[in-house]
Amino acid sequence: AVTRSGTNDWRLRAAAVNRNEALMGDLVLPTGSVEASGVARSLFALSAGGPLVRDRGHLYIAAEAESRSRPPSGFNLFRDDPSVVRIAPDQLGALQESLTSQFDLDAGTGEAYALDQQLANVFARVDWNFPGGSRLTVRNIFSLTTNDESPNRTAFDEYELSSNGVERSSMSNTTSFQLFSPISATVSNQLDLSVQRVTDETTPNSTFPQMEVEVISSIDDTPYQRSVRFGGEFFGQVNDLAQTTVRLTNALDLQRGDDVLTLGLTGAWYDISHTFLPGAGGDYFFASVDDFRNNAPERFQITRLADGYDATAAFDVVEWGAFAQHQLNAGQGLSMRFGLRVDMPIVLGAPETNFEVLDFFGYDTGKLPSGNLLISPRWGFNWQSGGEKRWQVRMGAGMFAGQLPYV
Repeated sequence: AVTRSGTNDWRLRAAAVNRNEALMGDLVLPTGSVEASGVARSLFALSAGGPLVRDRGHLYIAAEAESRSRPPSGFNLFRDDPSVVRIAPDQLGALQESLTSQFDLDAGTGEAYALDQQLANVFARVDWNFPGGSRLTVRNIFSLTTNDESPNRTAFDEYELSSNGVERSSMSNTTSFQLFSPISATVSNQLDLSVQRVTDETTPNSTFPQMEVEVISSIDDTPYQRSVRFGGEFFGQVNDLAQTTVRLTNALDLQRGDDVLTLGLTGAWYDISHTFLPGAGGDYFFASVDDFRNNAPERFQITRLADGYDATAAFDVVEWGAFAQHQLNAGQGLSMRFGLRVDMPIVLGAPETNFEVLDFFGYDTGKLPSGNLLISPRWGFNWQSGGEKRWQVRMGAGMFAGQLPYV
């Protein structure tokens, strides 16, 4: 849909998809076949496009909403063989009952249950042609996703109950403006402006501390030992991100015959706010079920900030860049491109120096790799055979610097 645009005729399209577990066969697992449960998908899509002013302005809109559900991946109690899960159902039930009777808390379920995922996307585009050949394209792309992440149900590591899961919600909205302007028969200009807002929110399925209990089970007269984990997920107790990006780019094309020289400048501003404090709600480890019943943890940890500090890291970044490219026609179906891009990210402000890290590791956390030049040369060619043009060869090489991971 991103490349679609409206035309001089109004068109409306709709589509729907539905899948239910009743229409699926059994799931084939290493331990045998089991009935599919908790698997469903429904999708509805709608698009419309047409003229705002005939031969001058056109509108195109596409939207879709999707809902999915699936069980946790791996092996689940009450569905799969307990010897694969390595936990006896009665032992897990006794642990859940102890949590409820002693603390009035719900550990969640250890069996297969439905993990939901909701997705919504809306794309809108307006194209407007001006007298003189200039053209403006305005786009807006909105996306919203909520997803229940699967607790660990593999045959290894801790067995996580549903209360140890998290829901992640992500929103992204990007508005962009592109202005194409012919200056002369051999010179044209493209101006791009985009504004993006992104948020990621993590919500634990429970608000009480994370707890881990070592459980010993007897299954068919064979002893098994495995930890069971429940409560607020350690890394999801405080974990949210918000980021705004504004980018402006201008590219000038100079054409001489089949050769095109492109010169451009770009600048971007990032406003980033990341709140992250793993273990803010606490984490308990009990070496046995009896220790849990006696409230005798072997280990306890909780993350606390020193006075005057905040769990939110908020900072701004400015990026400047310039680029040039020469596209030339070498004849005999061969075209080549030579390019060079230079970027310079600058982090505004700096964190405080952690003197313990400085003394132990010798690194100053107050010094950032800011203001360094990132140089990216590249070269490529495209060869197209003559006649029926049945053969085409492409190749490229260069040094490329991707988006810096500020978070």
